[in-house]
Amino acid sequence: MATERPLHGLLGRVAECRVVAELVTNVRSGTSQTLVVRGEPGIGKSALLGHLLDCAADSRLLRVAGAEYESELAYAGLHQLCGPLFPLLERLPAAQRAALDTAFGLSARGPADRFVVGLAVLALLAEAAEERSLLCVIDDAQWLDQESLVTLAFVARRLQAESVGLVFAVRQPEEVRELAGLPELLISGLRYADARALLDAAWPGRLDETIRDRIVAESRGNPLALLELPRGLTPAELAGGYHLPGSAPIATQIEQSFLRQVESLPPDTRRLMLTAAAEPMGDVALLWRAAAHLGLGFDAATPAQQEGLIELDAHVRFRHPLVRSAVYRAASRSDRRTVHAALTAAIDATADPDRHAWHLGHATSGLDESVAVQLEHSADRARARGGIAAAAAFLERAAELTPDPHRRGERALAAAQSRFDSGAFDAATALLASAATYPTNAHARATAARLQAQIAFRLNRGPTAPPALLAAAQALTPHDPQAARETYLEALGATIYAGRLQPPHSPQALAHAAHTALTTTPTTSNTPAIATAAASGAPATAPATAPATPGTRATAPATAPATPGAAAAPATTPATASGGPATPTASAAPSSTTSGLPAAPASSIPTSSSQPPAPAPPPPSTASSGGLRPTDLLLDGLATRITDGYVAAVPPLRQALEGFADADETDVLRWFWLPWLVAGDIWDDAKWHDLSTRAVSLCRESGALTHLPLALGYRAVVHLHAGEFAAASALTAEGDLISKVTGGAPVNYPPMLLAAWRGIEPEDLMTSFRPDLEDVASRGEARWIGGLGYVNAVLHNALGRYDVALAAARQACEYDDLGIYGFTLVELIEAASRSGAHDEAAAALRIVRERTSAAGTDWALGVQAWSRALLSNGPTAETLYQESIDRLQQTRIPIHLGRVRLLYGEWLRRANRRTDARHQLQAAHDQFSDLGADAYAERARRELLAAGGSPHRRHEPTRGLLTSQESQIARLARQGLSNPEIGAELYLSRHTVDWHLRKVFAKLEITSRKQLSRLPLSRLESA
Repeated sequence: MATERPLHGLLGRVAECRVVAELVTNVRSGTSQTLVVRGEPGIGKSALLGHLLDCAADSRLLRVAGAEYESELAYAGLHQLCGPLFPLLERLPAAQRAALDTAFGLSARGPADRFVVGLAVLALLAEAAEERSLLCVIDDAQWLDQESLVTLAFVARRLQAESVGLVFAVRQPEEVRELAGLPELLISGLRYADARALLDAAWPGRLDETIRDRIVAESRGNPLALLELPRGLTPAELAGGYHLPGSAPIATQIEQSFLRQVESLPPDTRRLMLTAAAEPMGDVALLWRAAAHLGLGFDAATPAQQEGLIELDAHVRFRHPLVRSAVYRAASRSDRRTVHAALTAAIDATADPDRHAWHLGHATSGLDESVAVQLEHSADRARARGGIAAAAAFLERAAELTPDPHRRGERALAAAQSRFDSGAFDAATALLASAATYPTNAHARATAARLQAQIAFRLNRGPTAPPALLAAAQALTPHDPQAARETYLEALGATIYAGRLQPPHSPQALAHAAHTALTTTPTTSNTPAIATAAASGAPATAPATAPATPGTRATAPATAPATPGAAAAPATTPATASGGPATPTASAAPSSTTSGLPAAPASSIPTSSSQPPAPAPPPPSTASSGGLRPTDLLLDGLATRITDGYVAAVPPLRQALEGFADADETDVLRWFWLPWLVAGDIWDDAKWHDLSTRAVSLCRESGALTHLPLALGYRAVVHLHAGEFAAASALTAEGDLISKVTGGAPVNYPPMLLAAWRGIEPEDLMTSFRPDLEDVASRGEARWIGGLGYVNAVLHNALGRYDVALAAARQACEYDDLGIYGFTLVELIEAASRSGAHDEAAAALRIVRERTSAAGTDWALGVQAWSRALLSNGPTAETLYQESIDRLQQTRIPIHLGRVRLLYGEWLRRANRRTDARHQLQAAHDQFSDLGADAYAERARRELLAAGGSPHRRHEPTRGLLTSQESQIARLARQGLSNPEIGAELYLSRHTVDWHLRKVFAKLEITSRKQLSRLPLSRLESA
């Protein structure tokens, strides 16, 4: 078989060389590229990267290699990669420059959000590529510190038109989750003929034919194995006595080969190599300072250099990372401590305190409180830079060195918290187990119980999490009342996800305990929360007012007896895959009426598979009444919803929404999802809009990308109900992209609801979202059942398949999922009234009327009026339809206005008032057509034709021509944002924004932003 030897390349790597050559060509032409090169140790990844650098010799080149023993130092890899570009930092916006300064330890501001750092790095690379193309090579990416890896993965997913290439090399079988989904090139072993050619070239005439064939076969074409395994063998073994063990992995065999070579070196040389292996920054000057402390001279390096095992030029470089790992792993603990001590002595503790502490920690044997304190300080500095994983590593070592058992347990608990915050749940669990073996006080044990419950909730959102969080809240109450109340909110949040799967009594017990905590524990003003509310004059219940009669408006919320089984209560984690149109809450068991409709079950909102924001201790913000924190007001309202029902909960929940209107940034970022859901549940469209708008704004400004997808999803739902489908689609696309960048689960309820309103075929709906629904179901989340039922009810009502819509709504209404339940009852009333199930519709109407009267908003009373109209006749029905239109015209919910016009038009047609019917049906048809609500538009078209009308033809030739990202950029440009501002909003470079805008102008056949501002929003709809 012929060997593959490219004219300019690597033996046996023709296809691989072609891939990297194409990458370099594309980058030179202005298209950014990303590639992840994967393969086992020694397979040729580094050689291919070297070939890549040779091909790109005329580009600007940056290179960094991860080191196995440096993954604890936050942003170390990124600092090395970007160091040559520091002169360009002054070109970045102030906020981005400040984020990099903080991450690199150049300033002592607050913690740098890693995604603001990512945007800064993206902008820095784009600036560097202004003059000539830029190629960044990251070898052994699996060993980069977590902060650097996350940042570079973020940048890799945002590169588009900057002339930047980003190439990672990852060792198999390591799984690097951060790089999942990026373009890959898998490097496999050489073909037999190429492997033989390489072996013959490296060992000409020295190998027995049989031994050669055996080495080729058992090396499985691994080039480094072919080159290194024969080293150190005796002539007799090379001539025929060599046996290659087939049971050990290739990487282990290569390490053993390197180790045999190292063991043949003089003792001083081996010690110098161990020192170099222990300090992965590759600082030659530091190495020689440490060598001097060990009594080693420059000649100690000569034997290793002669064997080609190490290079000492501008940087320390080993022949292969396996040489470094072989040297370090084979050393005794005593020898490792000795070289770490020498490195500690060689590092200026003032200039580089964290690296000094890191080596000191590894140089210390036994227990040493002073060293543990230094490591603890390093953890604080790492956290201040945004290096949560690094902080955890420092704290772990600090705990190991702590002599006092109590203090050791506290540090282990702190390390567990940091591991949890960084998403390392297994490591956090192990540290909690370690902390439990040491004597700690009751406060620490309660904190540990809370953390254990939070981990359990992150891993499984089923019915076991709420009781665990409840127990933790009760344990915290005597020691930290504020943390206890927050934990009660977390427990209520867990009930949202568990939904109908939890025991009926569980939400009630939780709500009663939360109320007890509010009435017996002090707030920030050292006064019990409920007592504070009472002192401030906050109403305990809403003033009673009779329900609005047909044609009149209710002037105040009405209080009615709590519906049997009523309940609700959301928590401290964002909604997931079913993240519904309104709120989640906890609840009591559903009790069925004779019509089969539950009287008023309990709560929880559709969720979005995204992970909830990690709780971080926030500075307390207080509401305007009595110094009560918004979260306390929220806890009171949600607990009331469970214990006393919806009507009784409206006043305290409304007060909580007012509190969050003035809440500080920290509280909003941590809890925004919950008051937003509450606003929807009590039909407050103004607060619904304001909360989602502020949440998106704060997430963007602070770079809180872990929270941003959920905020975008909620804002998308608001846009959807405002009839702004293009905006909703753009935001859901942005949120999905950010979820991929951050590794979070996507927020899938908003796009699912949008698809239903657009009239997707039911089979396509299930096909498109089945994986997401299966994912949330596998984690024990029951809220998706209500969310999916509501979505199907909307879709099938639009299609006129009322029996299917009724079945879907029935299933959803078996449990009072907060926010979903009220919305779904409205769909149920329409479906039941059109299916002849009048008793069922009347039972649902009683609940809707009670709740919407209590809410008292135009949205609520408009929905009530149209629901009552469906079950009324004659003048009463007409008066109610007209009232509904009148009220909904005052709201931000035009899609419901369209629904009422459609229903009113259908009623008029059936009353043989064809002229009046055509007016309403044409208005509904035009509105739904403009929005892209195709199924409702088609239903209106059919009714209009039946009424003797002729639907207006509405032709928009450019609708759907733009991609989702182009639509986002066009909308922001239309609002007057500059390219850099759009880039900051969407986490793109200004070069990419400019590139997309040129495409937008071409597709829309315009030439300026002024023309763009004159286009209707519907023309910016994405495909």
